[in-house]
Order: sequence, then C-alpha cells, then structure tokens
Amino acid sequence: MRLEKLNSLPLLWGIPSKEGLKKIKKTNSVFIPEMRPYILGLKVAAGLNKEGVKPIYVTDNMLGLLFYKQKIKEVLFFYKQRENGHFLGICGSLYVCLLFLGRAVASERFTLWDLWKYLPKNKG
Repeated sequence: MRLEKLNSLPLLWGIPSKEGLKKIKKTNSVFIPEMRPYILGLKVAAGLNKEGVKPIYVTDNMLGLLFYKQKIKEVLFFYKQRENGHFLGICGSLYVCLLFLGRAVASERFTLWDLWKYLPKNKG
C-alpha cells in the first residue's frame, strides 16, 4: 500500500485494555508499530485481527514519517502502571509521546486512558 493513498488512522501503542479494545473495535483499521525489542505489535495485531479490526503493521522507525505526513489522527496509548502522577509504559513510550507532542495531532485525540492531565498540552 502506498503512503499517499493511505487514510489518516489511529495509532495504537501498548497492549490494549478491555475498555480500549471496545473503542478500537469501532474503527475499521489502526496502525500497529513493532513495539521493539519484544515485537509486541505482532501479538496485538493477531488479537485485533480475531476481533475484526484490520491492523496495519508498521516499523517503529516509520512512526516519525507517519506523524510528519499527518497519517495519524489519534494516538491510543496504553500504559503498564501509574505511580505518583507518572505512568510507566513499554519500551519506546517516551519516543511516541515526543512524536505526538511535536506534531499537529489534536491534544484531545491522545487517549491515555484517564492520564492525559499528567502530560503537557500539545501546542502544535
């Protein structure tokens, strides 16, 4: 599939919760990065396929280009745990947050599952 023909889609980062899975099911397709070093994206993509969601598997390196080309309309970010007002995400989470904050993705579209108040607002 050529990038210019690709519609703007949500980006899923992390392992989705049951609540998150309900939201994801409402979309037809989502970007799933590799999520190195454990290649968690393959497991997540397989699970979403079973739920009827078409995952578009992308390399972690391609995320910057997808943000730059405005192909990401929403970030669905799932974290491991929350402690003292901070969240702990999987490897690469800071990278995704920095890409989000540096690009023109609407701040209300960063779904951190009740944790948005701990991140600075996107000025882009």
